[in-house]
Amino acid sequence: MMMMLPIEQSALRAATLISERKLAQASDILLATLTAIRERNLFRSKWDVVAEAHLPQHQLCVNDLVFLPLSKGNVPSYPDWEDDFFNLPFCFLAPAGKASTTIVTDSLAKASAGACLYMLGLCYQLAAREQIGRQCPEEALKVAIDFYSQAWTTLQEASPASVPTDKNATALNDSSITFLLMAIATNAGSCSYELADLRASNIWFDILREMLTFCWLNDDHLSLELHNFFLMTSTINTTFVAASAA
Repeated sequence: MMMMLPIEQSALRAATLISERKLAQASDILLATLTAIRERNLFRSKWDVVAEAHLPQHQLCVNDLVFLPLSKGNVPSYPDWEDDFFNLPFCFLAPAGKASTTIVTDSLAKASAGACLYMLGLCYQLAAREQIGRQCPEEALKVAIDFYSQAWTTLQEASPASVPTDKNATALNDSSITFLLMAIATNAGSCSYELADLRASNIWFDILREMLTFCWLNDDHLSLELHNFFLMTSTINTTFVAASAA
């Protein structure tokens, strides 16, 4: 049995390192966390096992988690408007006081893994954009797209109602996971554009526009700013792709 707390803590450590541009260290933590999620065993000592046996246990669904983009100091935030991709890590939080007693179900494992895969993609995209590390920028962008694609598929399995389709396009929920999916579509589209793969870029930005059309917004400042950021970057990036294809 595995609890949410150690996964949350590992993701937060990785987010801090990404903000500090310590991308190699962040990637190591994220890869180790993904392995642990698959094996359902993360930094658990014999004392953890004993404690878990005596604690009340909760089972949550994916929509109970809060997915937040974090800036330096792990403060919920949103990118600057001049940015053309989503350059902040996303973390996930269980309801207050429940992380240590929430059992990691298959759907929670997939949601957590999806966020970690997104942050891995972000590590490689930031490395390419800011020329951090020794990897060729083009190769780093290809790796980033691969992680973003894995993140998208994993989150779609965890929360199908957050992804627009012909069947549910009018029923997207207002879960914060939707903004994580928008970040994935934005960044995968941006990477594809930089690699001159206009077809793939168009597909990702079409998905983003669908999500913007059908998502329900919470009436809070962060949600509104995130929605405005994605709306603006969708418009600008789509214009760039169209101009390049002309």
